[in-house]
Amino acid sequence: MGTPQVLQVRFHNTVPVFTLPWTSVQPARAFGATLDKMNAEWIFPAFHPFGLRVADDLEGLFGESLTLTENAQKCVVYLQRVPQLIADKHIPNGYKFSTEPMEHQLEALCAALYSPRFGLFAEMGLGKTKVAIDMMEILNLSEPDLRWIVLVSRAGLYVWEDELARHGSGAHACFTLDGAPAKKIGQIEAAIESRDKWLFMVATYESAKNLQPYLL
Repeated sequence: MGTPQVLQVRFHNTVPVFTLPWTSVQPARAFGATLDKMNAEWIFPAFHPFGLRVADDLEGLFGESLTLTENAQKCVVYLQRVPQLIADKHIPNGYKFSTEPMEHQLEALCAALYSPRFGLFAEMGLGKTKVAIDMMEILNLSEPDLRWIVLVSRAGLYVWEDELARHGSGAHACFTLDGAPAKKIGQIEAAIESRDKWLFMVATYESAKNLQPYLL
């Protein structure tokens, strides 16, 4: 079967993943294992709350024969800190709230910040939009090129502009996609050209098909 090569971390669509350049079937027993046949490597989630489970599973499978690169070691150390960061409701340095969050909003925000693939389910009026705007702006501090797509019902299409004006830092606008299908194509192309001016694009679920060819 051979021995595995080093476990490393790289970013896939801005989300960290562990990669193991090896095609043996053994890593299939580790959490979240996905074999990328084209690149001949196994891919595993390297983010909270799954990353430590991956590291534990791989250590159980391979023991001392598994080597972690420096960036993988740093990732594991960071993942060990994440539960305390969430418990402490730690907000990254450099961000100031335009409107102070309520306790439940702060709790949700920190869970979302430190747990990619996070879903927020809350009743109307509890501040999901504010939480999302704060999250976008905080992540934008370290990843200035990040842009977001917000899909909403028709009734909520223009809610986000008002919420950004109220809760945002004022550094960015939002881009609302509206109108006939042909008009939307022009809007999308204009948005791509001016993407340094807006943080997120708001579109209806029905408009998502217009966006698909442009996502890359």
